[in-house]
This record gives sequence, structure tokens and C-alpha cells, in this order.
Amino acid sequence: MVEFQTADVQNLPFENNIFDTVIGEAIIAFVKNKQRAVNECTRVVKPRGYIGFNEPTWIKTPPPDIVEYYSRVTGAKPETPITGKKS
Repeated sequence: MVEFQTADVQNLPFENNIFDTVIGEAIIAFVKNKQRAVNECTRVVKPRGYIGFNEPTWIKTPPPDIVEYYSRVTGAKPETPITGKKS
């Protein structure tokens, strides 16, 4: 049986060690406190459970039109991989 729930990844409203698996799709890239988000996922997953994230990552800075499109569609301000500065 699978159940999906929505919550703030930086402050999950679940008990410790409750889930077999935690899956995040394009979450960590958009939260301010990434370490806290990862810590929360670790806290709620059972020992020897699984945590998986699928995050958008720039391998190299894409052309400006792609950065603009991505920013407009997602509302995110991408960071360049080398400098960490906003594109």
C-alpha cells in the first residue's frame, strides 16, 4: 500500500523512523536550508530505509534563454555550479 503526503521538507510533521522510503522530486534545490531538509528526511525514514532525491542540476551553465525559461516556469533562480552565484 502506498500513501502520498505533502509537507514542508524543512519541518516534517511525522514521527521519527516512520517511513520505509522518502522520495523527493525537485525539492532540495528550492529550499533555503538544504541541510535541514536532508536531516528531516533522514529523521523520518526507518533505519536501513531509503531516501531518494531527483534534483535539477546544471552540469555547466546553459544558454541564457534556457535559464530564463526555467526561472519563469519554476519560479526558481538557478545557481551556476562553479561559483554558486545566481544566474
